[in-house]
Amino acid sequence: MAEQMTLEQIVWQERVNTGTSQTNNEEFDKNGYLVLRNLWNPQDLYCEPPEIKGQYNYYGKIDKFCHFPLEMQVEGSTSRYYWPPYKFTHSQIRMKLEQAIGKKLYNTYYYDRFYNPGQALSNHVDRPACEISVTIHVSSNVSNPWPIWIKTPDTYSDDKKN
Repeated sequence: MAEQMTLEQIVWQERVNTGTSQTNNEEFDKNGYLVLRNLWNPQDLYCEPPEIKGQYNYYGKIDKFCHFPLEMQVEGSTSRYYWPPYKFTHSQIRMKLEQAIGKKLYNTYYYDRFYNPGQALSNHVDRPACEISVTIHVSSNVSNPWPIWIKTPDTYSDDKKN
């Protein structure tokens, strides 16, 4: 199970990561994130979660995968790496991002997670492969959906160089 990051660990990762992904988009470079509304129609991405919880890693085809009973970041949830029906969408979204930030991007991976009542993703800093990421809220069955929260990077002066 992934450990929750402390505030000190998050601040340290901010120091390491801030300013490492320069683009041609002033807002992204200044804030460290960019909100792009209506990037993709969530209804196109909707599907029922797998019956068996855990982590699924797909290998090109819908019937070629490994299953791990424990999802490592949010215990009791279900996640999927490289779910084949999302492959086309992944590339299409990448092209939209390239236009928005004015920089060539390369497909790395795509991932989705199904949360269950009482679950939440704890505060964390993504790994280097998530240098530029997209989050799309596909669906919810709760009356008061919780927001997607992005911590803005703290600014550093001379100590950023250390």
